[in-house]
Amino acid sequence: MYRDLVVPGSSFGRILEAAEGQRLPLLASLDRHSPRELDKGQAQDLAAEVTVLQSSGELIDVDDDLTSLAELARWCVHAREGAWLTIEGA
Repeated sequence: MYRDLVVPGSSFGRILEAAEGQRLPLLASLDRHSPRELDKGQAQDLAAEVTVLQSSGELIDVDDDLTSLAELARWCVHAREGAWLTIEGA
């Protein structure tokens, strides 16, 4: 099964900057220009970091994108074995 999500480039950049400012290591380490493959454990960490970022209220205007990203990461965590998540900037 395949699922995808597109987060606009400007929103993605702001998310990465906010993650760096809040010291969310996995989220801040994502690259706008290079794809990054995450295993189930990393997807779980990503969902947790996105939730922390949402809770801060810093990016309330992109909360829908954050919610979608967290949901996709959680979906990966609960998918059958061998699932992974690829994050790629647009």
